[in-house]
Amino acid sequence: MNRLLSHWKVVSSFVAVVVAAAFVLGLTGSAEPATPLAQSESSQEPGSASIEVDLAKPSRPKAEGRGDSPRPGSPQGSQADAPRVLGGGQERTALLVGINKAAGAEELSGAVPDMMNIRSALLKYGFRSENIHMLIDGQATRSAILSELRSLAARTSSSGIAVFGLASHSSQSSFRTTEGARISAGELATNLGAVRGRMWNILSTCYAAGYDIPGVTGPGRVATFSSSSSALTWEAGSAGTYIVRSMVVEGMIEGKAATSVEDAFNYSKRKEPSRAPIISDGVGGELELGPFTWGPKPEAAAPKPKPSNTSASSPTVTPSPKPSCSGLGCLVGGLFG
Repeated sequence: MNRLLSHWKVVSSFVAVVVAAAFVLGLTGSAEPATPLAQSESSQEPGSASIEVDLAKPSRPKAEGRGDSPRPGSPQGSQADAPRVLGGGQERTALLVGINKAAGAEELSGAVPDMMNIRSALLKYGFRSENIHMLIDGQATRSAILSELRSLAARTSSSGIAVFGLASHSSQSSFRTTEGARISAGELATNLGAVRGRMWNILSTCYAAGYDIPGVTGPGRVATFSSSSSALTWEAGSAGTYIVRSMVVEGMIEGKAATSVEDAFNYSKRKEPSRAPIISDGVGGELELGPFTWGPKPEAAAPKPKPSNTSASSPTVTPSPKPSCSGLGCLVGGLFG
């Protein structure tokens, strides 16, 4: 009996060891590991495009309202929104943003035409069409605008000229994008501050001079604003705003004052001082966007009259031989021959 009990204990111990070993192997076996939250997952069928979802990065809520901008110089958004300057570059570049239709705001009529007119002017100055990037209405989302601002910095060389144009609904510290989100003055200034070379910034928004902060203005920059930081900007329907109609259409496109940005601004100011835009000029001399080869031709100067020989002090002149004549014809010939 004791021998049977002894054998039973040995068998029980062996079984216990086997079960324990199996349990350990089950925990450390070759089953697929769990996907960590920080890893991007891809849901893809054969032949389909990959769609990546970053589960670890919370989405940033869209800003609503008109008083939601950060203080200038401290932009909101993720590190991915920070500007990057790459090598290379092109001599003359532009980014034009025109938003007639923005969620949560009354529809405009002249924002898109304003940017189209600026594009026409830049083409006259010799900007290449492919170097003028435009974001119009539904294209002008917050993410697209920030991406194109970074692209503008990357595309512009230190010896080049860049142009940024904006027409949209705006408060004193941020403007509205097409989906109703906002980009603050500080964000805009930080991204424009990364652009090398000289630059013309033209803002056709309400309270436009509220963007008069370093990056938008400063050394190497000419900024023209459609209104002061406390005033609205009005548009004449699809004809757009006064700053674009006077400076860009008449001054530049029609060639009435197209030698430089400053020339066009001064034309606008002379034409109607009470509605003149505001300028911040940090460029030494004048900012010429390109050669001015069009516009009204200067009138030819009238020929100068020949000096008269009827003065009393004039020397005696021997008349030249004249053809034979008679009568009145000879008299006239003698007087004027």
